[in-house]
Amino acid sequence: MNSYKDTSTHSILSDRPAKSLSPRSDLVWTLMACAATLPWIIYIIAAYINLDFWHDEIYTLHHFVFVPISTTVTDYRAPNNHIFANILNHFYLNGFGIDDFDLLREPWKIRLLMLFYTFLTFIYVYRTVRDFFGPIAGFFTVIILGSTLPFINFTVQVRGYTLSMTLLGMILYYKLHYYTGGSRISGSLVIILTSLLFYTIPSNIYIIAPIFIYWLSRYLFSSLRNKNVRTNGKLTTNREIKLAIMIMSGIAIATIWYIPILPKVIDNNMTRTSGMPNLSTLTELMPAFFRHLISKRFLLLLPVLYGLMKIFRDRNRDYNVFYLLLVLMVLPFLLSALRGDKPFDRTFIPLVIPFSMIGGISLKEAIKGFNVRFTSISLVLIFLAAIISFTFSVVYRDRILLSNLESGRHLQDITNNYYQNYYKPSALMKEFAEICQEESIFIIHKWDKMAMPRYLDYWLEIYGKTLKEWHKSPNLEIKKSWIRSKKPIYVFTNDANVQRLLESRYPDLSCKRITSPGQLGMVIECNHRDRPEESTLDRSRPWVALGRGWYATEYAGSLAYRWGSANNTLWLVNPYDTPIHMTLALTLASYETARPVELWHDRRLIARWDVQRPMRTYRIGVTAPPGQTRLRLRAPTTYDPQSQRELSVIALKVQLADYTATESK
Repeated sequence: MNSYKDTSTHSILSDRPAKSLSPRSDLVWTLMACAATLPWIIYIIAAYINLDFWHDEIYTLHHFVFVPISTTVTDYRAPNNHIFANILNHFYLNGFGIDDFDLLREPWKIRLLMLFYTFLTFIYVYRTVRDFFGPIAGFFTVIILGSTLPFINFTVQVRGYTLSMTLLGMILYYKLHYYTGGSRISGSLVIILTSLLFYTIPSNIYIIAPIFIYWLSRYLFSSLRNKNVRTNGKLTTNREIKLAIMIMSGIAIATIWYIPILPKVIDNNMTRTSGMPNLSTLTELMPAFFRHLISKRFLLLLPVLYGLMKIFRDRNRDYNVFYLLLVLMVLPFLLSALRGDKPFDRTFIPLVIPFSMIGGISLKEAIKGFNVRFTSISLVLIFLAAIISFTFSVVYRDRILLSNLESGRHLQDITNNYYQNYYKPSALMKEFAEICQEESIFIIHKWDKMAMPRYLDYWLEIYGKTLKEWHKSPNLEIKKSWIRSKKPIYVFTNDANVQRLLESRYPDLSCKRITSPGQLGMVIECNHRDRPEESTLDRSRPWVALGRGWYATEYAGSLAYRWGSANNTLWLVNPYDTPIHMTLALTLASYETARPVELWHDRRLIARWDVQRPMRTYRIGVTAPPGQTRLRLRAPTTYDPQSQRELSVIALKVQLADYTATESK
């Protein structure tokens, strides 16, 4: 019996490729790889899945996703348009009926799609290494990939980098399978996936070109030496040139897709160079990038280096696939340097895929040749070392980000991004919108100029407020007329010294921070010293506010009203911790003629009225959970030639008639 167990354990811990493993051993290793992936997936969900959007994400969604698909493929006003990724985002959001306000409130709805790409990345990375270097190497590769903090930082970003990592992992898998097996399906997928990788981000050419160069070089060297490498009894030199042709075919196909915007793709502020080689890409960018990828994993560095040394000294085994990964880690930086380019480090983030494969294969080689007990212990120790190193990396990163709160620094490398921990624009803008006064002056000093206005508009709409006077003042200049007006002056900044600076420059002002500490960014309120402080509006009770779709407030004597369009938003706000039942009273009148009006909650019709020209109050009961509930009032419109607007109904009064707590079950 013991002999049987030892044989079974030895079979499971074998480093043979997957094809030579028993189905039972293959299943065990797959389950172990899934278990090794779980801690990183849990961390991604806990730390990132509902992060507020930052500048580039907001810009991408606004200009390239929530637009017609024709705009997505023809608008290249900025390199932020990662076209294939945005096409997928467009169909995903439209398919589920998710709009921009839904995402501002619940970012996880689109980050789930990015998490799906991450799942695929783990799967293909494991399968690639398992099939060619054995399940132990595949297991270690998953651990290396998951504990690489830059990879984790990009897993659910709503940009093209996550998809690029996934596509690169898939290309390596099918390319190597074509090289060893000659499958036409794998060859076709190489062409398709290469074109999609290039169409996702043009700078991915730095990743694709080295693959082409590698296979072309191997073919040329083999032809010169007249040595045909045999794999499973079949000549592979023809496959090398075919793989090079496949890569070029993928590039050509993507270039055709780029034709409508090709001049802008080739010539923009991110692609222009001096034309001279830029050695700093090799001497500064590449070493810094590798330091980020190591991610404080010094406990694993020695065994990885030992494994690399064994690989280079092993003359009995073909490591051509491994050498491809090494070429892929170096050649992109060399090509960039020769072109005179020094791009952002995130340009090369897909290289975490070959990096993790190199690390996993090297770790397997480091423990190769030892007995079953040593191998088993090594698996556990390396996994624990990765967890400990990753935890240390996260703690160290958060310390850096915390130190930036008071200094106002905006770090944006692939490890320390200002839009990770402590970045909470939605909470900050909610806090401000609740207490701000409409008759005020709002000054933007320093902050995320894309994210901040979107979140501020969102919360102002919910609170039924409008800021009428906006100014941008990067030099923190306040006009004398603003001070003489004695209106509250709100300064939005991420510089902790602004309060002291304002009071020293403008002695007539008394300034204070009105938003909570512990988050990146703040709002400073300045009042004239002769102006008495006003009490803020009580928002401790439920309320209703008009949102998108309604036109600006108009007046007829003492009567205030707002015209509606075809699709109008009403916000119900429940400040309590438990659901309440609200009775909503809408005083409406139709424009020119009677028209049907529908009230929707999500995709559910909750009321329908035939609104007449004479005004009338309509009531509807709604159960509102804690927080904000969005209702949509929809009605057909008629063109008004005087105002040149499409009008539906007029809202003269919108209020809560009453509200009661729901009975607990």
